[in-house]
Amino acid sequence: MNMVFFGANYKYLMENSNLVNTIAVKFNSKNDEIVADNRNVILNDEYIWLRQSIQKVTKISDYEYKVYQLYFLTEKELDDETDFKLSFKNILLINQAEKPNEIKNIYFVNTEHNKRAIPIDDVIEVNLSKKDAKNNSKIYHNNQEVTYKTMTQKIDEIKVTPLQIIVKLNLTTTDVSSITLRRSRDPNYIGFEEYKAFDENGNRLSSYSFRKSQIITYEDGTQEEWGAYDIGTNNDFENAIIEVIEYIIIEKTDSLKYLKIIPTISNDVEDVQEQKIKKVIDELDEFNIELD
Repeated sequence: MNMVFFGANYKYLMENSNLVNTIAVKFNSKNDEIVADNRNVILNDEYIWLRQSIQKVTKISDYEYKVYQLYFLTEKELDDETDFKLSFKNILLINQAEKPNEIKNIYFVNTEHNKRAIPIDDVIEVNLSKKDAKNNSKIYHNNQEVTYKTMTQKIDEIKVTPLQIIVKLNLTTTDVSSITLRRSRDPNYIGFEEYKAFDENGNRLSSYSFRKSQIITYEDGTQEEWGAYDIGTNNDFENAIIEVIEYIIIEKTDSLKYLKIIPTISNDVEDVQEQKIKKVIDELDEFNIELD
């Protein structure tokens, strides 16, 4: 397994040189490339592409693994349908590096000598319904908000489902210009947002966050929808407002009564003395949510 490091030193390379293989499952593959890319989804017999696709592999023994695949489907994809079908075909069982829990500035590349793929000649079809999930979900609203520079984060909705907790946030940034979006040294530049989630005992909960939509309102009042992670700096503008809809998927544990979410903003800052770029993470005020 080859590893390509960005800004990493020799010591860090040696610390991670003994990574071993684990597996991944690639669904709905349109090519034979041995990469665990599962953003192709077959919904009601139609291929669609989803950015929000996560796979987690748990090793049970040397010969047994459990694979969790998460797809996040919204009303945009389901078109208000209560019942729908997911299909999985062109399945590949592949190998990849078993990544440590805490690892940064690293990209894994499989080598021609190491990579393996086993095709699985089968089609899996799953008929699903939102009825049971909807009937057994609770929705909470929260009026807390946190600020960072010219950005305000507000929780629109907390949905506790039988499987997980889904938090919907609205991020509004004012006084936006093409300069503040593309120049990290600008005082109003805002880096990448992430979130930490904890239960009432301070235990860290597994979570995953992603942007779903982004709309910019220019100074003259015209609006434009950008891709979720676009920065649209081809044109010069100022005094704009950007509104982002973001979701956090949080692990649901037994008897969870309280949820604490800490938003963070990470920025790449130049260290002149060490002559390298360092990642600086700012913690914002926390959201405190009581659950029944």
